Amino acid sequence: MNRQISDGPLLRVEQLAKVYPVAHGIFGRHQDVTAVDGVSFAIDSGHTLGLVGESGCGKSTVARCLLRLTEPSGGSVRFFGEDVAGFGRGELRRYHRQVQIVFQDPSGTLNPRMTVEDLLAEPLRVHGLVTDRLAARRRVHELLELVGLRREQGARYPHEFSGGQRQRISIARVLAVEPRMLILDEPVASLDVSIAAQILNLLADLQEQLGVAYLLISHDLSLVRHVAHQVAVMYLGEIMELGGVDDIFAAPQHPYTQALLSAVPLPDPTAEQRRRRIRLAGEPPSPLAIPPACRFHTRCFKAESVCSREKPRLQPVAERDHCASCWFAEPLQVL
Repeated sequence: MNRQISDGPLLRVEQLAKVYPVAHGIFGRHQDVTAVDGVSFAIDSGHTLGLVGESGCGKSTVARCLLRLTEPSGGSVRFFGEDVAGFGRGELRRYHRQVQIVFQDPSGTLNPRMTVEDLLAEPLRVHGLVTDRLAARRRVHELLELVGLRREQGARYPHEFSGGQRQRISIARVLAVEPRMLILDEPVASLDVSIAAQILNLLADLQEQLGVAYLLISHDLSLVRHVAHQVAVMYLGEIMELGGVDDIFAAPQHPYTQALLSAVPLPDPTAEQRRRRIRLAGEPPSPLAIPPACRFHTRCFKAESVCSREKPRLQPVAERDHCASCWFAEPLQVL
């Protein structure tokens, strides 16, 4: 993948937090659940940040907060330096044109009663990007060819396409409004391996061609490795490790990242048999009972008494842009 040089941060997230009040117990007592806690990162134009973690760690909540589909409880989201929280209706509409989202299942976003041509033309008309039907049709044909489909396929309906083709249509639909950034929420999780690879290659080509930035949300570290420029590893609402993709995979510093990477299969059977496999104790704690101090210490193979008493900060480790939130951060080769 060609790694472009960025002009500067397109999106900057600082200390993002989201707390949900929920009823708990048979008497309906209210208790706050922290879904996202102090998350910070930046994404440059033409770059990809992979946001990785187990189900329920807060990845999708981050995405909803970025789009203001859910209002954050704290922190800030800045797009080209402007605070998204201060956007009025008109500004938010323009922001949503610039920052689009691609979901795991495209069927939920494609109206089965509309042809593909109508589906792609709809956002063009809504945002006033075309003046007549002929201009809309020309743009639709461009979009279909951009994502590797034929223009004559525009006359067909979504159910007539395979899962991979429907995801291509979904991508074409969000690209219709010429966004600066895409949030990719598990975009290939429902596809088989070969089709997923084709979609990832398409996304890489589109990024190089259009200069669009990606926030790639995934539980699959091996997928992120081939697409992202930076990786942020989340656990129970916090970022445990953040750094360049090469640094994260060559020298992971946080025990959680090391455990995740040790579970990534190796293509060499001999190396796979000899490698060290890190198995975490137990299951992730309930968001209603997050451990004190370091929230990973109840499953960590390096944990000592300080880990349950004092909360570590996300701070630089080996490289300036490589950070980990751990009292005992140190590199470990697991691949």
